[in-house]
Amino acid sequence: MSEHRPRVTIREIRDLLRMVRDRHNAAEPLSPAEEVAFLRRKADILSRIAAHSDDPAAHRVAREACAELGAALKRHLSGGAA
Repeated sequence: MSEHRPRVTIREIRDLLRMVRDRHNAAEPLSPAEEVAFLRRKADILSRIAAHSDDPAAHRVAREACAELGAALKRHLSGGAA
């Protein structure tokens, strides 16, 4: 556990959930840049939750979110499709 990372606020969780909802309801898929921004926010929040938790599941979910972000960045930087 690390106390150096700020705790996630209720507002941040609310905003992330709104992004998830908007992403789900969007008529068009997100642009690569929007996808990376969403995944970056998701990975940051889940990593910060894990940093304050002893729950192995929280750490696993945070690692998965970071891996998903890494894959999206790789696709975006290489100009590849999703």
